[in-house]
Amino acid sequence: MLRRHVDYVHANPVRHGYVRRASDWPYSSIHRYIRRRELDEDWAGDPGDPLASAGREARAG
Repeated sequence: MLRRHVDYVHANPVRHGYVRRASDWPYSSIHRYIRRRELDEDWAGDPGDPLASAGREARAG
């Protein structure tokens, strides 16, 4: 359950159009998850990109 909330927060800058990929947002804790190899750098990318579905799934859940 906590992970879904964290995913939602990570996807917010993409969802609101501030960046194309969640990892492009410099203030995000997603960088820790990427360093630990828990998330890919392209996670929650451009909404036209299939990888962006992770951010939309977090929002729907």
